[in-house]
Amino acid sequence: MKQLLHPVTSTLCSTTEEMIHASVSFYGNLYSPDPIDDNAVEDLLSTLPSSLCLSDSDQRFLANSFTYDALLDGVSRCPKRSSPGLDGLPYEILRLIFIHPSCRDLLLQVYNDALSKGIFPASWFGTSVSLLPKKGDLKDLKNWRPISLINTDAKVFTRLLNARIVKCASKLINPYQTGFLGGRFIADNGLLVKLIMEHARLTSSTAIGLLLDQEKAYDRVHPAYLCQVLHRFGFPSSIVNSLSTLFFNTNLHLNINGFLSPPVPQRRGLRQALMSLDSSFHGLSALPLTWSLAPK
Repeated sequence: MKQLLHPVTSTLCSTTEEMIHASVSFYGNLYSPDPIDDNAVEDLLSTLPSSLCLSDSDQRFLANSFTYDALLDGVSRCPKRSSPGLDGLPYEILRLIFIHPSCRDLLLQVYNDALSKGIFPASWFGTSVSLLPKKGDLKDLKNWRPISLINTDAKVFTRLLNARIVKCASKLINPYQTGFLGGRFIADNGLLVKLIMEHARLTSSTAIGLLLDQEKAYDRVHPAYLCQVLHRFGFPSSIVNSLSTLFFNTNLHLNINGFLSPPVPQRRGLRQALMSLDSSFHGLSALPLTWSLAPK
């Protein structure tokens, strides 16, 4: 990263200190929630059919306490090579901690307190953020993708919970959402669009295609809106409260050329951490809109 435009003053920043200040200003604004219209949210959710809700068995499945075997299985499925979070603890060392007999009871307490009570280790709220370049002018911070490097013990928790959520959420999310769900293939939508375009050409159709692309879609998810959506779909309150606490009480430390910024509070948005829990929740948060647009 060589130069950045300050998002407020539009001055060109060249030193590391200046670029850190510009980045903190940009992401501080990005992760500050805008007001939402609660009545509009209620109107949108009211269009969903009552059948679009988790079953009692799904709710119990989501809220069931973790067993020690589940924790061991969760850590064993994590990648052998992955960048650690702020504590620098890689999965290789974490696995040794998990299998040590003296850590069994402590691990069960930590992970089940996180699941049922929303009580987390303080280290789970600190995240290092690396910025990856996208297309466009790289002096503009909008053209950098933030990737959160979360501590590995926290990622085990979100992976375990995501494995449960995916099994239940796939019953809720309509078939037009083909990404990030088991048994679905994202390229199917691309093929479907090509077939529709070919059919329109052959029949001289006057139909109009509309492409909608939400800017910073993951980063703009509002905590109150997401909680309302999850409650509407029947997610247990303990799960909603737990994840709301974990997602929206994070302090981000931006990595600018190897130097970490002061903490930036994240009060909205889903952390893009190269893991699919964020994708599951984004799919669920978008479901009321996609349902309202779908043919009835």
